Amino acid sequence: GDLLHSCGNNAGSTVKGTLLESDNKGSKMFKLALDVLTVFIDNILSIGVDIHCLSINGNHEGELNSSLMFAMEKLYRNNNITFDISNKFISNSIINNSIVCYTHGAAPSEIKAKIPRANKAQSYAQSLFLEAQKSFLSCKSRYLFSADLHHQAIQEYNDFLYILMPSITGGDGYSDTLNLNSRACQQTFLFDDEGIKTVNNYYFSK
Repeated sequence: GDLLHSCGNNAGSTVKGTLLESDNKGSKMFKLALDVLTVFIDNILSIGVDIHCLSINGNHEGELNSSLMFAMEKLYRNNNITFDISNKFISNSIINNSIVCYTHGAAPSEIKAKIPRANKAQSYAQSLFLEAQKSFLSCKSRYLFSADLHHQAIQEYNDFLYILMPSITGGDGYSDTLNLNSRACQQTFLFDDEGIKTVNNYYFSK
């Protein structure tokens, strides 16, 4: 979530103008994200496995996220890695026998679209899974991933899990003002044929 947290301009604001007052801004933030991703992908490629990278834009970086992913796609064009770079608000994929719907959670455009909160998310997500299941009838698990709120939580509803993912960004001036504090973290999810088997947290400090 929000890997290019304050990359929109040198003032360090979202695409809609919210000032973030983060340590890294503009091109400095873009280079940091590029460096971190190449270290991460190089380590996975060294294991010898194929990689399929799913990317979707968010309200902090907008089209810059796609630009970063297109740069990564060009950089790794001769490796066992493919990229699915989406400009949609929400998209889906299949992992083993699981349907995964994923979104940043807040739209990168002037349209003020957000994933519904709390119980309102249930009916919203179920319509997404009904559409996705048209091309995958034998799924065993369903997941809705979102990363806009910068904290981790897993909520179970009828027939699916709603997963909020943390961010590597940690705090900034905006979140401190609203008392929205969360430990900087990234997560990995290991799937087997039944669904998510394990969740691992990787914490970061400044």
